[in-house]
Amino acid sequence: MIGWNCVILFFHCAYFFSYVNAGANFTTLHQQEAWPNLSSTRAVAIRTQRDISENATIIDDVVVGVNITSTVFESFGYTSESLAEINTLLDVGVQALYIDLYYNEYSRDWSLCPLESLITNRTSERCESPQTFNITSLIGVINNFISLTDNVLNTNPLYLLISVHSIVYTKSKYITEIHYLESEFQNLNNLITPSHLNITSIPSLQEMLFTDNLRTLAILINDDLLLNTTYKENSGLNTMFISSSLLGTQRWKQISDNYPTLPVAWKDIDDINNVTISNDTSSFRFTYSRGDISLDTFVRSIKLGYSPIISQIFSKLSDISVYLEYAFWSWAVYQPTFENTGSTTDETSSDIAKLERCAIITTSGWKVVKCGGRYRVLCQNSEKPDTFAVSKVSSDFLTASESCYDIGSNYVIAVPTTVFEQDKAIAVIPSTDTGLWIDVNSLSSSNCWVKGLSTVCPYQKTISKMIFIRMITPGAVIAFILLLLLILLQFNRVPVHQNRRRWRKLTQEQAAKEVEGVPS
Repeated sequence: MIGWNCVILFFHCAYFFSYVNAGANFTTLHQQEAWPNLSSTRAVAIRTQRDISENATIIDDVVVGVNITSTVFESFGYTSESLAEINTLLDVGVQALYIDLYYNEYSRDWSLCPLESLITNRTSERCESPQTFNITSLIGVINNFISLTDNVLNTNPLYLLISVHSIVYTKSKYITEIHYLESEFQNLNNLITPSHLNITSIPSLQEMLFTDNLRTLAILINDDLLLNTTYKENSGLNTMFISSSLLGTQRWKQISDNYPTLPVAWKDIDDINNVTISNDTSSFRFTYSRGDISLDTFVRSIKLGYSPIISQIFSKLSDISVYLEYAFWSWAVYQPTFENTGSTTDETSSDIAKLERCAIITTSGWKVVKCGGRYRVLCQNSEKPDTFAVSKVSSDFLTASESCYDIGSNYVIAVPTTVFEQDKAIAVIPSTDTGLWIDVNSLSSSNCWVKGLSTVCPYQKTISKMIFIRMITPGAVIAFILLLLLILLQFNRVPVHQNRRRWRKLTQEQAAKEVEGVPS
């Protein structure tokens, strides 16, 4: 009986500690601390921004990208080991990769290695064998990431910006035998091809990610091939798009007559200060850098709706976290704050008022505040979504929507769904107000931010199952081990139990030898 009590006691202890550890995996606020994993705060922020923007077109999507040649290969080498760093970048929320591909005009094949890495005598800068480091292995890393994140919680668009170059290298030891890009890119998972995307009717994020189950977009963004290149430029255009930024050359003007062109604004980030935000949603927008960029310039690119491509070389790749914290047009830095509690189903209105599960919009982005706080409300004209106004009176979050009716019957509590709406909303925030209520909350389930006071978290069931499995597995394993130990103890009794009869007989004989009475 004691043995079974021990098993039960240890099971409950194991269950408790596994529950604590399950929560601990999701409490890291800063990306630098969570590296090489995605921080809990950024995971929630990425998911919230995606869900709030579900009806916006994919052109409105704003992400952070990395030039893998300068940031990864030049820092860590042109080796297969460096591919692990690319996987880490994808894990922490980088959603665009700028990829340099080199076409050897002599051997007529493609590689990831520039000429300098092929002819150098320095081992640390030399390109690894093409058998282990090539375009196929890079696509393998990308596909692995796509497969692992192909679920409602983690799926997001992934942009591959391709830059092609010519080299001439006559030695045979670096022949990759990859002659056509199309044969490689057609192996990408969830690939959006020109046949899928109607340029005149760009799909929404919801349609692309969840209806069509597509998320990977390959765009030919730069062409440095020789004018008399031996490569057929139209090869591969069934699997990737031609950027409209290439149409300045006669070669691509002719090719684009037969292949669809993707509208892309491709700007030097140093010129971003001369750009003003526009409600023009006719093109994808990216900025590139030729080296280090300031945090202010990076943030400005995001706020103007341009996805910045980082080309900086870091002493430690984790130092890129400084930029990643500012990667959202919606949430302010280090927002939303992460909470380790459950739903509010049984909470009273007074209890809900004390919870920090509601959001306001400030001049720096969305911030989490107590739902009982007193703020004025950001209201939106339901007939003219670009028109915002501020309520006359302050209220708590639960009654915030009522304040918009005083402005007009067509005004409702607002939530910006694109970077352009965000800019217009921030413009109406009075200088005397620290923030305005927006229609975003996590009342139905902690860390699941939704639009609408009565909206239920769509992931509650999924998250609950994941947490339950994480909690129960360690405890079940420990209990099983203890059960085996108990069974072994039943078969291997201690000596005093095995010789109980003999021990009783010896005791009785010893008692018979003792003299009764008081010694004389």
